[in-house]
Amino acid sequence: MFGLMIGLAAGAVQFLILARFTGIVTGGGFQLEDGVKGALLGLLQFFIPPAVLFAVAMLYREGLPYAGAGFAAALIGGALIKFLPLLYGKGKNGGAGRENADKGRISQEIHDD
Repeated sequence: MFGLMIGLAAGAVQFLILARFTGIVTGGGFQLEDGVKGALLGLLQFFIPPAVLFAVAMLYREGLPYAGAGFAAALIGGALIKFLPLLYGKGKNGGAGRENADKGRISQEIHDD
């Protein structure tokens, strides 16, 4: 259980860092300080999983599979929590994904005939 909690916490932290990194990269309007911050956040993405999993392996070896599962669950859960409101919500960009999905389905039906 300890490994799962560590994995969930580390996965949540990595998701937040990843969300900030993608915001900087896809935000447009490149500034030097944004480039440096983006590069540091991008590099940090490579060091979090091995560091956390190594620490769990050294301190609590039996919890290592649970830590990995918690890590993955936090990343997937965070992505779903962030993505679903964009797909089905009624906000500024809400529902845009559904319209595009319908266009793709209609386009596919036209090409199938």
